[in-house]
Amino acid sequence: MYRTSIFVALLFPLFSFAAEYMPYPKAEISKEQWQTYFDEVKLDFANTERAYSEHNLVTYSDDSTRMNFAFTMEGHPAHPSWITRRVIQSDQSVDMQQIGFFAGDEQAFATLFQQYAHLTEQTKKQLRAGAK
Repeated sequence: MYRTSIFVALLFPLFSFAAEYMPYPKAEISKEQWQTYFDEVKLDFANTERAYSEHNLVTYSDDSTRMNFAFTMEGHPAHPSWITRRVIQSDQSVDMQQIGFFAGDEQAFATLFQQYAHLTEQTKKQLRAGAK
């Protein structure tokens, strides 16, 4: 019994959730896939949660992977969907990538994606200015 407990305890970290930048091959997903990913991100990064009730959004961040997640909540036109952004840094540059997934209205998601793309471009400019 004691050896089994140690074995399980040692293996547990291997099976913990690691947020993937691109967890699905296509942007259009099912509501169940949205819920699964949301639940996993919320569980792992609950201490970083920031709710924006006026925008029906909730965000989380993972400092180790430099990723930020913005999930829509009930009442948002693009719900259920989310946007993930991550910072990519090399010796010569700092950049930011963005990806998104939706299980609701595609046009509303496209609008949300473009809003975040604009924020991403602003952030990229700030990152590049700070890297100089």
